[in-house]
Amino acid sequence: MPVDTDKEANQDFNSELEKFKEAVAIARNMIGSRDITVNMPLALGVVLTVDEAVIDDKLRDSSIDREKFEEILTPEMSNIITAILSKRTESYIDFVLEDIEDEAKDKQRELVKAKILSVKENIIDKALMDRYKVRNTSKADLLEDISWEINEKQYDNGKKIESLRYATIRLVFKENLPSFRAIGGTGHMLSLFSNERSFSALLDCSLGDIKDLIGVLRDIQKELQNSEETG
Repeated sequence: MPVDTDKEANQDFNSELEKFKEAVAIARNMIGSRDITVNMPLALGVVLTVDEAVIDDKLRDSSIDREKFEEILTPEMSNIITAILSKRTESYIDFVLEDIEDEAKDKQRELVKAKILSVKENIIDKALMDRYKVRNTSKADLLEDISWEINEKQYDNGKKIESLRYATIRLVFKENLPSFRAIGGTGHMLSLFSNERSFSALLDCSLGDIKDLIGVLRDIQKELQNSEETG
């Protein structure tokens, strides 16, 4: 009995696209809950980093196993986000199809475009686009990540030993340092490139400190929103 190759190809197409869309939906929720961190190192574009401690739980009710999800997340989804934000989707498609046989390119092109559309509709928003633009045009230090934990210490108030609970906040920054390097055999030509360096700061905050910090951030948020609306 002859094999219907077109039918098999369509089944493979639909299966791969559905798995990708499912992974995108999971990634969208995990980005929202900060279980996936969106990093933007200048040399690499966008990199999605998943919290290994929660990934199995997040995939519990999905049809995708951990290996497949991580394969889709990085580098495929990361590369697609980079291509969309940098407005280089056509170059990305050409790159993906580079080693595909001619007779299969049309179908693969359709698949890649469908994946790009899925990411664009579910992952890309104004906040991410603005962050990318600031990230790639700023000469100042940039906030890369925030993490925190609740700690406790003992202290003597003069009468008895009491416990004090506080939050430790870790801010990770990226410092962009323009540098020059020689290129070419003679070493007379210079090329400007971005040299990136990370550093972090630890803050121990009481409940009052946190309330003050929230108040300041809300003021900043309000002023930034007002400037965008009137600008």
